[in-house]
Amino acid sequence: MRTQPVFSNCFASPAFQPGKFSARTIFENAEGKVVMAYFEPGQFIPVHAPNANVTLVVMEGEGTVVAGDEKRDVTRGDVVVITRGERRGVLAKTRLIVVHAVSPLPGPHDHDEVKAKLLAGKFE
Repeated sequence: MRTQPVFSNCFASPAFQPGKFSARTIFENAEGKVVMAYFEPGQFIPVHAPNANVTLVVMEGEGTVVAGDEKRDVTRGDVVVITRGERRGVLAKTRLIVVHAVSPLPGPHDHDEVKAKLLAGKFE
């Protein structure tokens, strides 16, 4: 089955919300997905190590990314590629928009640590 191309703009109707980051899936199939993530300052995706590769593209703002054993500041235009099984997390310093391309799709328990850390308010 052939899928249609997807055109999207991360600046059109941004999905910032109070409390925690928000994510809008713009494409998903059996092989992976592309998500736009919106963060207010201080919001984060907790550090976790799922069995999926991820490419992060910073579209707007400033933040910190944990990638494996490294922690680096990122800003507009930065691209970070993290391989499956490596630790990763995103913390916003300013309003932040990051496009995430994930492949393969995370497994059913790959985000258990994310959920627990979000409930506890812990980035790392």
